Order: sequence, then C-alpha cells, then structure tokens
Amino acid sequence: MELQTTQTSDLAQTEMVKFLGHKISLTDLNTLNLPDIVKREVLYPKLNDKEIGSNERQKTTARIVSMFQIKFDSSQSQNLAMAEYGRFLQDYSLTSEEVLEAYRMVAKLQLLDHKGEPIKFYPNLSIGQAGEILKSYQEFKIENPKHTQGYSQIKAFLNPPEPEPTEEQKQAERAKLRKNVENCFKKFGECEFAFLIYDDLKKEGVLEEFRKPELVEPIKNRLMAKFLQKEITRNLFYNATELRELSDKFKANEKYKTPGLVVQEVKSEIIKNYFKSLGK
Repeated sequence: MELQTTQTSDLAQTEMVKFLGHKISLTDLNTLNLPDIVKREVLYPKLNDKEIGSNERQKTTARIVSMFQIKFDSSQSQNLAMAEYGRFLQDYSLTSEEVLEAYRMVAKLQLLDHKGEPIKFYPNLSIGQAGEILKSYQEFKIENPKHTQGYSQIKAFLNPPEPEPTEEQKQAERAKLRKNVENCFKKFGECEFAFLIYDDLKKEGVLEEFRKPELVEPIKNRLMAKFLQKEITRNLFYNATELRELSDKFKANEKYKTPGLVVQEVKSEIIKNYFKSLGK
C-alpha cells in the first residue's frame, strides 16, 4: 500500500491509500474497524516511500533509540549508527508503526525465529539483529488470520457485491431471454441456449405435450449417441474408462446418469418442438 495526499475541490488535503490498484481514503478505512495489525500497515506511510520515506526512517530510528535507551560511545558513533540503520530500513516495505511493533514484540518475547524460538533482543541498532526481527515480523503478519481478515474487509469495501435484482428486473430479464430464444429459432432453426427457459415454460404448463416419454426417449437416444461419438475423440467430460462404461450401459439399455450436456440439448429440442407447434 502507498500513502498519498490529494487535493479535493474544497482545497482540503485528503490522504489516500493505494491498495491493489485502487485508491481509498483514510476516512473510509477508519470506518472499517480494521484489526490493529492491518491498521499499522495501511494507515501510515511506507519507510521506502520516495517522498517522505527518509523523514519516516529518521523518526523511526530515533523512536527505537529512545524506547530501548540505546547507548553509544559518542555522538559521532550514534549519528553513524542511526544513519546506517535508516538506510537499512529503506529495503523494507514496512511502516514505522510496523517496525516499532516488531521491536515491542521482541521485547515481550512474542516474536519467534525460524526455529520457533523467541528472538533474543539486544538494545542496539545492529542491522543483523534488525534483519532477523523485520523478516520474522513480515512472516508473522502474512500468517496472522487477523491480517487476512483485514485485507478481506478492504477488498469487500472496494468491490461490493452487486445488489440483488428486484422481482420486476428478474421478470424483465426472463422475458428478454425468451425473446432471444424465439428469435434464435426464427433465424437459425436451432438454439443451443434454449434450455435456459425450459423451467419457465414447464412451470407454465405449455410443454406437457412435448415431454411425453414416447417423444423424449428417441430424442435422448439420438443425442446421447451423438455425444458418445464426439466424446471418443475429445475426452472432454470423461476419461477413457468412464466413457467405455457409459457407452456399454447405453448400448445395453441399462440405467445410467445422462450427461449434463445431453440433458441441456434434450430440453432445447423439446422447446424447439414447442415453438414449431406455434408456427414460430
């Protein structure tokens, strides 16, 4: 995430956060009641930020020195150690609050190393020790379920689910679909997506005459034979063994589970016969 400041129309300064290619205001983020582990990551600027990272690194280094009462031999050695530590922080995409929290956890023996043991802490600015602490914190953050939860909250805010259509909208869509099916039959004589309106027509009771077993069974057998012939060369829905078993049952007129594609094609042909009877 990147912290940005943008100018609004009323000339007020609004801080924005860039999250997975989206921009979201800090005001909106604060309304989400995010876990602290995520707040420390998203509500503060990164230490490697090109514009304000340098100042953030200086402040973070000074905070660590103050928090742990780190001693130096001289002002010169202190300035040198702090400058070196600040340059080291630049390699991490962390915020000041995250770094400080990592050190707090180490002081409380809450941050573990790769062996699962508490990291030993020494009050200094050793970049060797800092590397172990920050790497462990990054791993802790990624594996923490609260971090995952917070990210999910932000993603849900940025990509809210589509509102449920009203009953009127649903009816309008169904009517539109039926018209498309009818037009498809008129233009091409066939319509492979006609099965989508099967349940509607069945509910209306207009398909009963065309759903009689003596009419449907020949349609199903013809389409099933066609399906098996195609499937031999493509193995799209069944492997060789499954296809052989299905084919054997079909040829022996034994009970078998009709493939979904064949069911759809049978429904479409029933509807085709219905529209033919209407002269459409």
